[in-house]
This record gives sequence, C-alpha cells and structure tokens, in this order.
Amino acid sequence: MLKEEYADRRNYLLIHQESTIIKIAMQILELEGVLAMKNISFRVRNFEKEKFLTFNIDNDAELDEELFVRWAQANSLMGMMQISIAPWRVLSDENANRVIAAIKLHESFGEKLVDLAKNAKKTGEPIVRHMAYEFPDEGLEEVSGQFMLGSDILVAPILKKGECKKRVMLPHGMWQSSTGEIYSGDCEIIIDVDMDTTLYFRRCS
Repeated sequence: MLKEEYADRRNYLLIHQESTIIKIAMQILELEGVLAMKNISFRVRNFEKEKFLTFNIDNDAELDEELFVRWAQANSLMGMMQISIAPWRVLSDENANRVIAAIKLHESFGEKLVDLAKNAKKTGEPIVRHMAYEFPDEGLEEVSGQFMLGSDILVAPILKKGECKKRVMLPHGMWQSSTGEIYSGDCEIIIDVDMDTTLYFRRCS
C-alpha cells in the first residue's frame, strides 16, 4: 500500500463520534461489574481533536481470558479494533483462536467500515450508533446492551461472565442473525450463546 493511500485510509478509520462511541465503549467495558473489572481503571484521552477511551489493568491482576475474548468480539464490529498483546502469548489455544476469529470477522467488514467512515467524515453521522439514534420512536432509549453499526447491522455483544443466553431487542422489520435465522422485529428475543458467539443481526427490510 502506498504511503498516501495508507494515510488516507487511516484518516477515515480514525473518525470518532465522541458521545456515542464513548458511552457504548463504557457500557461494554463496565460489563455490569461481573467480568473481574475491579482492577481495571478507565480514562478518556484527547489527541488533538480525536478522543480515545483507554483502560489499564493492574500488574497483579489475574488475566480473565473470557474478558479478553468478549472484548475482542465486541470490538470486532466497531469502527476500529486494536489488541495490544498477541492473544497466543497470554491465552489458551482455544481462546486465542476465538480472538483470531473476531479479528477475521472485523476484517470481513472492512469495506463497509471504510464506507461508514467516509460517510461520517462527510455528514458527521456516527459509525457506531445507539439504538435510539437509528430507531428514535421505538422506545429504545434505555437499551444499552446492544448497538447499531451503521443503519443495518445490529450488534449484541455478550457482556456477562458465563452468559449462555442473550436478550436482544429487535426494532421493527425483518432481521437475519449471524447464524442465519430470520426474525420478525418489534419484539424481544432470547438467543442461546457460547464462547464462540459474536452475535449480530443484519436488517433485511
């Protein structure tokens, strides 16, 4: 990739919509206090006009492999994905493969993410959106365990340790899950999940 092309793509992908991105990231990171978060601290860091959310783990904190996997899965369907340490260095082979699968999922959405970033640069519309942003008249203002990627991908990350079922609020319309099932919206559904699950839905209509 030419230096100019890389710089152009990087500029697109570094677009952050402050309020929406940070609120959603905080909701995911908090994980309702379940995933051994007592040794993790948060801060918002400003770099020029961009705002980033970072977190630090105390040196004496025991690594929670489930947290690592779920963090990667949640990030796989956001505008940017960053992992600061190679998963195969600190995780079991099984969990390292799960993180690698999340990275590959993010890569598969590359073209869509670039298009959303270009649109964000042009219009200011966020890449990652609160449910009520995309569906303002459906009573979704208090729904915090899921979000929209653009206008047609609903992401429902697993946020509780040991969670085997995920409750999802589907807006109106028809939705296809990441495993192929079709659902009619305007309802709440419960989906069986496991450690391999990165749950998302594509809007069909």
